Amino acid sequence: MSLILGIVEDRTTREILQRAFSDLGFEFICTTFASSDLPEKLKLPISLVLVETRRGQEFRDQCKRFKPICSAPVMVLISRGDEESITNYKQLGVADCIIKPLRVSELKARIRMILATNHPANGHEQERLQCHRLEVDLVKRRVYKDGKEITVTRTGYRLLLYFLEHQSRVVTRDELLHEVWGYTRSGEDRNLVETAIRRLRKEIEDDPKNPECLHTIWGVGYRFEEPD
Repeated sequence: MSLILGIVEDRTTREILQRAFSDLGFEFICTTFASSDLPEKLKLPISLVLVETRRGQEFRDQCKRFKPICSAPVMVLISRGDEESITNYKQLGVADCIIKPLRVSELKARIRMILATNHPANGHEQERLQCHRLEVDLVKRRVYKDGKEITVTRTGYRLLLYFLEHQSRVVTRDELLHEVWGYTRSGEDRNLVETAIRRLRKEIEDDPKNPECLHTIWGVGYRFEEPD
């Protein structure tokens, strides 16, 4: 089982990460830069380090603390508005950056990509997700239907990943709002989900009005599954 270390201050972010890694089957432990147990945790057999940071210089100083101890790839969680710092983070050797609020499906896909790149012999991490005639290449972030690449929107890509990770299970609209869009309250803008679902069906289904895989469960949500 892969071990993920989170260096995270925000409680809500920690809870989201805990759920995401539990779904993926990874062991997740969390600490902060101020914690006295950080040096010991960095010596564990870590597959990935997630760091929540707000300022580039702060992160540069933090890197000096843990890079000599831990050689695992690093993903940085940054606040919206700090996108200009991404280049600086990459120059410091960061494997990837993801902007908060976290979208769980995108987070999972990026983590799989990092782990597949850094631990290719580990069979736990997937590089592709499949269902019926659809296939998603998690490393290249491309979608294929019958072996041919198709175009989907960014939101459609995140939705498709989430459905593929939860095949044959009914997924509620509130769940999608939380996991794909990062909303924290129930009932927020359900029309957003319905509009995105209609667009995704146009992108992946031969006949969007009679879908093979992406079905509406009236009054509840949606289910993505192999056709009979």
